[in-house]
This record gives sequence, C-alpha cells and structure tokens, in this order.
Amino acid sequence: MAGVGIGVAVGAAPAGAWLASATGLPALQARALVVAVALLVSVPFFFGIIRTGRTLGDLLSRRAFAEPVPGRLDPAAAPRRAMIVAVQLATVMAAGAPLIAVTQPFLPAFAGISVLLVGALVMGVIFWRSAADLQGHVRAAAEAIVHAMDDQHRRGGPAESERSLQRAYELVPGLGEPVPVSIPVDSPFAGRTLADTELRGRTGATVIAISRGQDVVLVPDGHELLRAGDVLALAGTREAVDAARRLLKDGV
Repeated sequence: MAGVGIGVAVGAAPAGAWLASATGLPALQARALVVAVALLVSVPFFFGIIRTGRTLGDLLSRRAFAEPVPGRLDPAAAPRRAMIVAVQLATVMAAGAPLIAVTQPFLPAFAGISVLLVGALVMGVIFWRSAADLQGHVRAAAEAIVHAMDDQHRRGGPAESERSLQRAYELVPGLGEPVPVSIPVDSPFAGRTLADTELRGRTGATVIAISRGQDVVLVPDGHELLRAGDVLALAGTREAVDAARRLLKDGV
C-alpha cells in the first residue's frame, strides 16, 4: 500500500500526461483515472488488513470465551463480536499509522490522514453497534446476577446461592465471576455516590448491579447514591474484588 501510494504520488503526473496523449483525454481526467486505478489496486490490501484483524480477533475471542456449541444459543456472542471488531479497529490503526508516516512526504497535505480517519470512522461505527449489543449483554448479565443474589436472600443457603451464581456465570460469560459485596453500616461511602469511591480506578473492579431490597439498579453510573445495606455485584479478578471489599469497608 505504501508503494502504491508513493508510486501514484510520484508518477501520477507523467502517467496522466502519457495517458492523455495516448487516448486524447483531458489531462485532468487522465490523471484522475490514474489515481482511481491506484486506489482500486490498494483496495485488496486494505481489505486484507481488515480480514487479518478479524482472524486475529476471532482467534483471541476463542481463547477468551468458550467455543460456541452448534445448534445452541451462544451466550458469549455479544462480547465475542465486540472483541473481534475492537481488534479489527486496532489492526487498522496499527497498520495505518506507519503507512501515513511513510507516504505523507509524497502525498498532498492531510491526504493520508484523511483516508485513515475515514477507515477508522467506518470501523468505529461498526464497533459502536457491537458495543450497543455488548451493553445489552451486560444488562442481561446484571439481571441474571441479581436474580442469583435474590435466591441467596430468599433461600438463605450458601450452597444454593453458590449454585445460583454459577448458573448465572454460565449464562453471561465474559464478565468473570461477579460476587456480591455488601455496604456495611459504618462504611465511609454510605450516603456518597459511586463516583466518590473511584472503585474502578483504585481497584479494577466494576459494579454491574446494585441490589437494594426489592429495588435493583442495573449497570449503575457514577451518580448512583450508595446506601448502607446495598449489595453490589462486582466483576473483576479476585484481587480486584478483595481490594474493592476493603475499600468499601474501610475506605482504603
């Protein structure tokens, strides 16, 4: 792609002049035709980058999530699609940046950057749609986790609670194993917003739901007010969840 870009930048004028003399086309149209042919030649390489990114994303998603079972609902479909598109977008940017750096001295000002931005915009739109599907997946995950947490309160048995949570985890892969963490009465964050805790930045854990008696807050934002007795469904590594539990209890 770099060779095609540099070649058309350097040779478009003489090639256009030759084509104009050979065909009788106006010089401007002949040069535009040369540029159009060069763009068409570049298209397979561009789509090759896209396909490579998709292949890489698919391989990574198959290692991150369980293989889909033919003929059965794939609960990891949404996070798998989002991961594939994210890897594609990263591949385009990673391959495009060096291309722009190499070809920029030979191309008109901002031409290469404009092409890269257009490609990134198209991939960004696709990623946005995948992210919307992923948001629905997370909300469904939160509902499943809250239902499992409700089983814990109604049935009171830790064994049954663990089985309910395990069933919820199997339905919503990609979120780790969310665990319920209560806000104690003496918590320094009782009566303060979720943003005040800086939970994700300080611990790496994510709140996917808050169970508050009969009320449930799915995927809460930073403005949500925490209350003593709230049960938070936290997703993250074991270390992150342990750190979040200490933070919510002692403020450190």
